[in-house]
Amino acid sequence: MNEQTSVDVAFTYAPEKTETYKAFNRTANAEYDITTKHSQTGVSVQLNYDF
Repeated sequence: MNEQTSVDVAFTYAPEKTETYKAFNRTANAEYDITTKHSQTGVSVQLNYDF
């Protein structure tokens, strides 16, 4: 902007990802699936002043 003021802007994005894992329940003597999903979006803005 000028010598005394500046702006920093950042954007991050991670698309949705799905992972499935097999697990075993000893009590029920059975196998089952565990599924997780994750995505992420972030925005950062910083305004700097020199005085």
